[in-house]
Amino acid sequence: MVQDRQKRVQTWEQKRNQTWQQKKNQTWQQKRNQIWQQKKTQTWQQQKNQTCQQQTDQIRQQQRDQTCQQQKKKKDQTCQQKLRELEQRLQQLEQVLEQLEQLEQLEQLEQLEQLEQFTIIQISIGTK
Repeated sequence: MVQDRQKRVQTWEQKRNQTWQQKKNQTWQQKRNQIWQQKKTQTWQQQKNQTCQQQTDQIRQQQRDQTCQQQKKKKDQTCQQKLRELEQRLQQLEQVLEQLEQLEQLEQLEQLEQLEQFTIIQISIGTK
């Protein structure tokens, strides 16, 4: 009877220890799985955030480039317009200069004619 009792106690203790060990192992496995899942989720989230940040940076860069190109195009157009205006003004000034030269030549010609007439008058007065 005592042996029976000892055997039952021993069996009970073995089962208890076995149950405790199984629960311990199960708990540790759950914790490992939980940690692995958290790391997996964290890694996925970091990759997602990194990809999103890269896309955001790329879009911002494209917007800056586009804005820069638009500003350059507008500046180029403004410069082309000013250049056309300056060329037009230069042509006008060249025409005015040409007219002034013609006017100066005309005045010189008139002065020459007046001098010629004066000379003729003096010659005719001197011969009389």
